[in-house]
Amino acid sequence: MYHTTKRSRSITPSVTTAILAASLMFVISPQQVLATTSNEYASDWSVNNDADWTPSPPSTSPLGAPDDTCAGVSTPTGSWAEFTFPALDIPTSDTINGIEVRFKYKSGSTNTAQLKNGSSLVGDTQSVSSLTGSYCSNTDWVSAGGSTDVWATSLTPADFNAGNIGVRITQDANTIDLDSVELIVHH
Repeated sequence: MYHTTKRSRSITPSVTTAILAASLMFVISPQQVLATTSNEYASDWSVNNDADWTPSPPSTSPLGAPDDTCAGVSTPTGSWAEFTFPALDIPTSDTINGIEVRFKYKSGSTNTAQLKNGSSLVGDTQSVSSLTGSYCSNTDWVSAGGSTDVWATSLTPADFNAGNIGVRITQDANTIDLDSVELIVHH
């Protein structure tokens, strides 16, 4: 008959804590733990030519959360709409890590977007991908920018908290139907 003896090795609590802490460093970085976003839907809009847009401002069709009521433009190429967002509440000590603008829309072509601070266009122009579908009830979200893209701007929390930030979308070709526009700030 065989008899076996089990040996156990005990790990001290300090070694266990060190192993656990080291393994968590590979799972969650400090940036992930501290990452925060703030967002708002567009609250106001204007266009370069009221006759190009149906309906045109002051219609509330493309404002607020998505509701399947769109504003659209079909001609001429180069028509634009500017959307402004309510003030955010970002701690002034935070760093802006990324700016994302989401458009719930459809368009047969890629269009462009650019941020505004007050009345001035700022930063890089971003592409807004084409997205086909039937009129407003079949629109979907397309993003410009992202969690690590600041659009080559130096915008601060104070800029976003002042409620002066907006975005211009320019029709590069084809038709645009817009249901909603959302600003997401990663900080």
